Amino acid sequence: MTLPRRVLFCCTFALSLCPKCLPHPLGQAAESGPLRISVHVYNYAGVPDAQMRAAEEVATRVLLGAGTKLEWSDCSMTKSRAGKNSPCDVSSPGKLVLYFVGPLEEHFNGVDRHALGYSIIPDSHALATMAYISYPRIQKLSARTSAEVADLLGLAVAHESAHLLFGSRDHANQGLMRAKWRLRDLENKAWNEFQFTREQLSRLHSAVEARVQADR
Repeated sequence: MTLPRRVLFCCTFALSLCPKCLPHPLGQAAESGPLRISVHVYNYAGVPDAQMRAAEEVATRVLLGAGTKLEWSDCSMTKSRAGKNSPCDVSSPGKLVLYFVGPLEEHFNGVDRHALGYSIIPDSHALATMAYISYPRIQKLSARTSAEVADLLGLAVAHESAHLLFGSRDHANQGLMRAKWRLRDLENKAWNEFQFTREQLSRLHSAVEARVQADR
């Protein structure tokens, strides 16, 4: 069966498996150190620890290009105990919350069948915090291409994190935030086709600064 040459993603984007492919952090962040933002992970899909750690490293490298350091907390087993002094403190307004789940359609009606993830964007001016990543969909895409599961997980996490930080599900026509990801780029590991644009980097840095201020 011939694979379609383009795949539509709510959550596809991209990485930089090689350090030289990554954009450099923004000037001020490079001088004073990256801004830090908490990411709470709920691994309800049973993603193996090794794949999860590798995916977190990929997403962290990508967001470092915007002068942002992701700090990870596995909250899967601590949800009921999350209090004010817990790393999974639910009262923090600036955090990101990622749910690794099975089929996305069990959580959202009408989600595109090729989407790897889905971000919840509030209608109000509240900060967007929650996104879902489908582990089975990522496994399926990995089986059809040369991309490793952990790499795709990292790409999905970084893409959805950017949606949350932007407060929008809008996509761009180039860079990491494209809606359509060409399979040939994935198969050829053409990671230079999947970077944040300079304008996106600037927007991300400003968005993270706002999150940091909200947590103070």
